[in-house]
Amino acid sequence: MTKVLQHIVTLFFLVGMFALQGCVDDDLDFPESESIVVTESTALVTFLNSINTATFNPDSPSITITYPVNLAFNTGIVIEVTSNQGLLEAVESQSSSLYIIGIEFPIEFIQNGEPVLVENENDFLAINEELELGTFGTDFDKFFLKCFDFIYPVTMINSSEQEVVVSMAGELTNFIDSEGVEYQPLFVFPIQLIAADNPVTVNSHFDFYSVFNSCDDCPELFFDVQEGENGQYTFSANFPGINTLPSYDWFINEQFIESDGVINEGDNQLIQILTPGTYTVCITAKTDDCAEGTDFCRNIVVEEDCPELFFSVANETPTMFIFRADFPSITTLPSYDWFINDQFIESDGVINEGDNILIQTLQPGTYDVCIRAESVSCTTSSEFCRNIIVEDPCPDLFFNVTQGQFPRSFIFQADFPGSSDIIYEWQVIIDQTVIASEVDGPGGDDLFEYDFSPGTYDVCMVSEPVGCSPEARYCQQLVVE
Repeated sequence: MTKVLQHIVTLFFLVGMFALQGCVDDDLDFPESESIVVTESTALVTFLNSINTATFNPDSPSITITYPVNLAFNTGIVIEVTSNQGLLEAVESQSSSLYIIGIEFPIEFIQNGEPVLVENENDFLAINEELELGTFGTDFDKFFLKCFDFIYPVTMINSSEQEVVVSMAGELTNFIDSEGVEYQPLFVFPIQLIAADNPVTVNSHFDFYSVFNSCDDCPELFFDVQEGENGQYTFSANFPGINTLPSYDWFINEQFIESDGVINEGDNQLIQILTPGTYTVCITAKTDDCAEGTDFCRNIVVEEDCPELFFSVANETPTMFIFRADFPSITTLPSYDWFINDQFIESDGVINEGDNILIQTLQPGTYDVCIRAESVSCTTSSEFCRNIIVEDPCPDLFFNVTQGQFPRSFIFQADFPGSSDIIYEWQVIIDQTVIASEVDGPGGDDLFEYDFSPGTYDVCMVSEPVGCSPEARYCQQLVVE
């Protein structure tokens, strides 16, 4: 909210004229016009304070003021400023009872050789922000509750020019936030506040800046965040004065973690393993010059990050299997486990110095082979499984017997699945001694014919393919008359 004040120069109070007598010269004078429209400007107060504190130099070549400029004091006095020197004299002439509150718009700046017309408060705010001088709002936020607090209640004026009474600090902060980012705090003066444990009466924005200027800044805390592997986060404090700040504290979700700083011989780092979730990480500090304390916080969102597991399968023999793990994070995943039919077999991974291989000899049957991993970045374990069917490598041997051409001649014919694919041996045994044998299988005719003498014989077929142990054997007893 701004106030437009009508000032009739010819009605200046004589006492006001005497007050400025010492600073009226060729650079600073009373305007000759009979009527001037002056707008009360908080942006002007901020601008003049930056000159007073040497934050801004009006002699800077990057931006200059086009004179003359008419300024109004709180007493109703309007002066005409015709140079930078006159502006400095006007700024230096201010006191708690006599201070500049308004300006006659428009005024002109020359920036980088181009004219910039300032026609209202918003234009002036934009100039201040471009010059990085801030606003009353940013300065107020910088020092409120860090250097001073109010004696409540306090009456403020909202964006609709209505009075709003606030009764506590949190209520005041919420009110300012609710007014939006463009809002500049406006108060009904006078107000009482506490600064450096002393009561102070504030009658104007000029008085506010007197309080601000007397405040020693709180440290401007800051830290960087580096995300590592397996849920590890490194928070590195990095701010001006870090090597001289006696102490500061780390908090996560309002829980104290550790103290850092010079007297704690800290390393200015916080390393934490964080599980998936949302965290507010803060550093806080209090000093003699910052009794209310200050903080800097970051919101950290840790996403669910479950490893994508995988393994391949290869057969050394029909019953010997090599399971080889191979997935993107295999070189960084601390640990994972092998299971067969939910039975733990062994651990693998980086911390176990494993080879990422599982070798198993399995009996005929069906198996669920799995690898599973749990990590801080994965609230539920990751798993990858394969169903392994192990066939019996030993053939189910069988043969039929028929009479041969002669009375004691017999023909034996293999009759089992895969008889033409495996090597097997026909054997004629008497008294546990093999008296005749013949190899059959791929390329053979699956037949064996033999002429017997009278007696009792065991006729067998024997096969020992890879993985079949003990050998497969099928026999029939034959009695020859």
